[in-house]
Amino acid sequence: MSSPLPGLPARPRSVARGCTLTGASSAAVCLLSLYGASQLDSADVRNDVENELARFDFTAGLQPDDVIDMWRWALTAAAVLAVTAVVFSVYASRGHQTSRVSVTVVVPLMVVPAVVSGWSLVPALLAAGALVLLWVPDSRAWFAAVGAASASGSRADPRRGAHMSSTNPPPEDRPSEPTPEGSAPPPPPQYGEQPTQQPPQYGEPPQYGQQPPQYGQPAADPGYGQQPYGQQPYGQQQQYGQQHYGQSPYPTKRPGTVTAAAVITMVMSALTGLAWFLIGILSVAGGDSIIDAVRDDTNSRRQLDDAGISMTELEDGIQTFGVVALVIGVLMLLVILPAIGVLRGSSASRVILIILSVVTLVVSLFFSVAGGGTGIPWVIASGLVLLFLLIGDAGAWFAGKKAGAV
Repeated sequence: MSSPLPGLPARPRSVARGCTLTGASSAAVCLLSLYGASQLDSADVRNDVENELARFDFTAGLQPDDVIDMWRWALTAAAVLAVTAVVFSVYASRGHQTSRVSVTVVVPLMVVPAVVSGWSLVPALLAAGALVLLWVPDSRAWFAAVGAASASGSRADPRRGAHMSSTNPPPEDRPSEPTPEGSAPPPPPQYGEQPTQQPPQYGEPPQYGQQPPQYGQPAADPGYGQQPYGQQPYGQQQQYGQQHYGQSPYPTKRPGTVTAAAVITMVMSALTGLAWFLIGILSVAGGDSIIDAVRDDTNSRRQLDDAGISMTELEDGIQTFGVVALVIGVLMLLVILPAIGVLRGSSASRVILIILSVVTLVVSLFFSVAGGGTGIPWVIASGLVLLFLLIGDAGAWFAGKKAGAV
């Protein structure tokens, strides 16, 4: 496989296979979704929907038109996200770091409507599985190298570009002037003597970095102790990425967007985790009080009897809900750890936080639609975290941390 930039290692097979599988599977999702959307108005699909709704009691309030409309929206969303995934896969195959992160975000979002519709479930899951190939060690190293080379080329000093061209090389790379045959080169000047300069011969251009002497004026020579152009003083070392060829491709200071993403994550995780943790403690510790209150309330017992739920089943359900709430609370609090890793410049923590933000965004969108807007705060928070981790100099700063240059 070839490399998008000269001088870089060849593109690994993991990147080529991952982008190919993701793009081909996403294209299949798009085609199958469009085909399914074209079949929704047929009589056979409508009869199948009516038969399925009649089989289950909990779907008694649903109408066939509502189910078909939901189906159409899911197929449309899957097709749109599939086209986006194909575009990002093409750019990711060229070493574009933002496209790799974007396709990692878009493909899981594509799986959700694909699962709801059912028409393109298999290729959507195949595309999601192929994303793993884009994050193996070989792929990460290649993307980091391409990103560093691209950033170095875009941040180069334009004033030095003319001096570093092939037609005007630096003095240390210029070939020495040939001496005429039969004549030896002049001996070096002794200590304390000024170097003599020979006037240029007729038709010969002046040496690199020298001005032609004016008529009647002697050629000026550098003072004692001055270094000629292109040489570093004795004892000084050039820092990595800060030579006169250009500036460092990595930002030395952590971008404000990265800090904002980590702070939002820690605040929302702490609030959500503590809320679930308290709910779990109250459910486990106060389960007996809840059972006694339901037993003493005639209306509550009648509702349980109508639903076919006994008091023992209610008690077990409360205890189970309490344990689940405690587990969710602990998991929410653990999300603070990758946020701390993001502040320290960990690329793995950044990927984990991006994936968790995508999951939070999908779940909170569901609760926002089905629960009357209860998940809107988490939609905003997870969307901001995703945006802040992908825009600006965030990618270059994490690449610099990984390369050890920041």
